[in-house]
Amino acid sequence: MEEIEAIVKFDKLRNYLESIGIHVAEASADGYHAVKPGDVTLQAIKDGTYTFDEDGIYLNGGNGERQKVFLYKRKYHLVEYGKPRIHIRKCSVIQEFIESGTFGVQYRHANTEKVPVINMDRGNQDVEVDALPLCGFCKNLVLQEFLQNQKDEVYKESNIKDSVEFVRLLKETLGITDEQPQEVDADIFGYVKDWEKISRGYREYHNYTCERCGLQITNPWDRQFMQVHHRNGIKTDNKEENLECLCIRCHANVDDVHRKNFSKGDNLFRLNDFNEKYPPKS
Repeated sequence: MEEIEAIVKFDKLRNYLESIGIHVAEASADGYHAVKPGDVTLQAIKDGTYTFDEDGIYLNGGNGERQKVFLYKRKYHLVEYGKPRIHIRKCSVIQEFIESGTFGVQYRHANTEKVPVINMDRGNQDVEVDALPLCGFCKNLVLQEFLQNQKDEVYKESNIKDSVEFVRLLKETLGITDEQPQEVDADIFGYVKDWEKISRGYREYHNYTCERCGLQITNPWDRQFMQVHHRNGIKTDNKEENLECLCIRCHANVDDVHRKNFSKGDNLFRLNDFNEKYPPKS
């Protein structure tokens, strides 16, 4: 039986890969993993995607993994007001947002030093921002928590000033430092060495059906047109929630970067071939 290193982390797909002769080594659920900044909705909070514990805010993955995150305003007047504050507790500001019942997306989650913020002073463009200052209300809650339990990790958290220090503390607490990056064996294109096996297994698991448009490829010779997309753009991050089975047309239109990649060369040739065989429905 072939074996894949602990670079994938899922349950149903793991079982499927095992059934077709590909062994996936166990991966630990513990430890810091960078998550792609994403929009926070009230429905996601109600559904349990986010939990507000005494020691912080957590993003809950479908495979049982939890990552500690901070919340911040997704749109902000960066020129007029500076950087948005990060929230690491269910402070009065976050409580007010939850109780407001608004359907508009106001916040994003993140656990990385740099995060995208929509700059309302520059035509609503996404810009990368780091060192977002800590919310004063959250800081007071952490200080109160330390006075009650005298825990060392809470004391350290009460002294952080911004998002960079928050992420560094996360990594330090979990035994990861900037000088000890998590390394994954990858090829020159950024894919892990067993990517072909993982990709094939994931596409077979989804019966070669596009997760966006619903098109299913039944002709074995055309299975090349069904591809696997990394949602966060990190090709070594092969957790199930980061993978998406897409037809080449949907894959080519994920974003501007993909549209550019599929506008020339072999990618464009294959896209045109696909569109001729499987024309889009009007």
